Amino acid sequence: MRTTRKSLVSALLTTAFAVSLAMAPSACKKPEDAVEVPEEASFDSVPTLPARRLLTDVEGRTLKADILKRNKGTITILRISDSKVFDLPINRLSERDQEFVNRIPLSEPARKPKETHAYITNRQASIDKLAEQIRLLELESEGMEPESMPWRNLRKQIDSLNKEMNKLNLDIEKYKLDKGL
Repeated sequence: MRTTRKSLVSALLTTAFAVSLAMAPSACKKPEDAVEVPEEASFDSVPTLPARRLLTDVEGRTLKADILKRNKGTITILRISDSKVFDLPINRLSERDQEFVNRIPLSEPARKPKETHAYITNRQASIDKLAEQIRLLELESEGMEPESMPWRNLRKQIDSLNKEMNKLNLDIEKYKLDKGL
């Protein structure tokens, strides 16, 4: 019995499809919210998720499932018969189902939280303290006679604190440029 390469690849893909159907983790987010999408649904609209659909693979086998999300080459589905959730390669679906699935917007990857930099955080805390000191000194100087010696001393302190605050701001900006932030 001679096996061609094409039939061998077909058999491997069929087995992979069957295994992916059988070996799926359980859990799902709100399958009861799935909207039934018939085979003859209009191709003018964008499908909303979750979408319940009778999916057909390239071998002609069918599977009733809720499509939960779409990634670049796969869809995550909830198989209705046993409530198993798993990823299914889009290229294993029939041409019509591939067309349907490819109209579903790609799911956004999880966003990384902004990286905090201790250097910036520490300098920003110092800037905040300096700003508060300046505010208090300006309040104190309001009741003083302008150009009096105590008023001038306060103004010098305020100017010195402002210079220190400006230097810290420049340090932060330089750090951001150096780190490509």
